[in-house]
Amino acid sequence: MLTRQQVHVGQRAYIVLQHPTLTDLPQAGETLECDIEIINSGETPATDIDACAAIFVADSPNFPCAHRQFGYVGAGRSIGLSPKLLNKLTTEQYNDITQEEFTVDNNKMTLHEGPHLFVTADVKYKDVFGETGETKLCAVFATEFSDPKTLVSCTSGNTMTWENTWW
Repeated sequence: MLTRQQVHVGQRAYIVLQHPTLTDLPQAGETLECDIEIINSGETPATDIDACAAIFVADSPNFPCAHRQFGYVGAGRSIGLSPKLLNKLTTEQYNDITQEEFTVDNNKMTLHEGPHLFVTADVKYKDVFGETGETKLCAVFATEFSDPKTLVSCTSGNTMTWENTWW
């Protein structure tokens, strides 16, 4: 016999953030935009979606962004976020973010100190059972990859959590 908890876990909305991709490669004197997909991989709609995303150059991925309401995402559906860099890249920022960004040793990525181009996103939502979920994304620009427009995951800051209040 299925329990209420098993039905909820099997049927609830699951929001994932995928494919953070720059629309163009960074250039000094230009602004940047990134596309991110908000995907509901669950079996029921995600409602009351409140999302934010930011693209910025900084020493760490801690950057506040303003949330805005999106409504809902149906089961198996997606919507997009497109954060834009607020100011044009300076020559100094461009030089900082196009240098070698990290090293990989024993399958562990270590980000070098200094400014990097980060993209962060945070999506809060409810499932049809009234429970809340939150998904966070952190990605960084890395010139070392074959497709540098596709950002790579930060070593931390990528989480998916949801709260249950009735079991």
